[in-house]
Amino acid sequence: MPNINQIYTIVNSVASQSMGSAAISAVDASSFIALGNSVLSSQSNTDAYLNTLVDRIGKTIFSIRAYQAADRDIVREPFEYGCILQKIYVDMPEARVNNSWNIGNNNYTPEFAPVIKPTIKQKLFNAISTWEVAVTIPDEILKTAFTSETAMAVFIDAIFTAMENMMQLAMENNINITRAAFIARKLNANNTCGAINLLANYNELTGETLTVDTCLRDLGFLKYASQQIKLWTDRMVKMSTLFNDETGYKRHTPKDLQVLDVLADFATSSDIYLQADTYHDELVKMPYYNVVPYWQGSGEGYTFDDTSSVNIKIDVNTTVEESGILAVLFDHDAMGVTIKDRRATTERNNHDEYTNYYNKANIGYFNDMSENGIVFYIKDVSGGEG
Repeated sequence: MPNINQIYTIVNSVASQSMGSAAISAVDASSFIALGNSVLSSQSNTDAYLNTLVDRIGKTIFSIRAYQAADRDIVREPFEYGCILQKIYVDMPEARVNNSWNIGNNNYTPEFAPVIKPTIKQKLFNAISTWEVAVTIPDEILKTAFTSETAMAVFIDAIFTAMENMMQLAMENNINITRAAFIARKLNANNTCGAINLLANYNELTGETLTVDTCLRDLGFLKYASQQIKLWTDRMVKMSTLFNDETGYKRHTPKDLQVLDVLADFATSSDIYLQADTYHDELVKMPYYNVVPYWQGSGEGYTFDDTSSVNIKIDVNTTVEESGILAVLFDHDAMGVTIKDRRATTERNNHDEYTNYYNKANIGYFNDMSENGIVFYIKDVSGGEG
């Protein structure tokens, strides 16, 4: 029979506490908040009157809801045919002498239509990853657990929702790894304008001795960090070679093609600590940005060391492990997840009367280090920039 408890003493006690008639005291809620681990038995789960009729399930809640992968700004337009993403760069030609004002000189010699080839560079990205999620749905044997076709259909729909959630989570994690790999490559490039230690620069500028542990609660540092990120978004608009890590590329990134991802630890500190400050409206008005809870993973406790970290093997000999990353600013074309070939297939076993359902995906990824990008991080160093 159902667990029926007389809790009038608890009701009276809590009423007194809520009305101010009694001091707050401990309430034993274990007797009426069920943990839901009971296994039903036809011998004990019967009606309270005859103790014969079996108790039945009156309502079912399917504890599953659809999940949508975050950070969609890194997902690029998929393409159905072919497997290579081609990027072509056309270099700016250098200025040449203009002889139109020399034609009156005695030593002038006309030069007729020389061939001037443009400087072209090509990148081909052809790495593809694939995975699938599968489940078996039997024709008959599930029917015994439900009282109607509709109820069983809702259950099966919950199974497919769980499959789709796994596909979305896999996509989200692939996006995270693509971005983490870009961050790791920027940190490894030793480009002064490509990876900026905001903490070291602030301490050097102000003479402060803030640390990683204290700076995100310091009003002065948060002002400085917000101001610096906004400053560099303005600088990236101009044509430059300073924000990419491959020689021979001159890049500019208009504001509408800039993507700014900010770690939640930093974003919330800036918002809360600067909210009451008179300079809040000016210094926190960074361009539109996306807040991310972590770069690679939450770890076991969502500590700052975990959420702000990347640990990426970027080639056979190099692994970049770094924490304290606050934000990454990058060109729309600097990274992406593409070739998103999503499909579903089935496999029927008529002999044993079940069907296998497969959700599959082919995903391509790219980091283009010739495109603009800046990583903003904090790291304890002595004597300035690290």
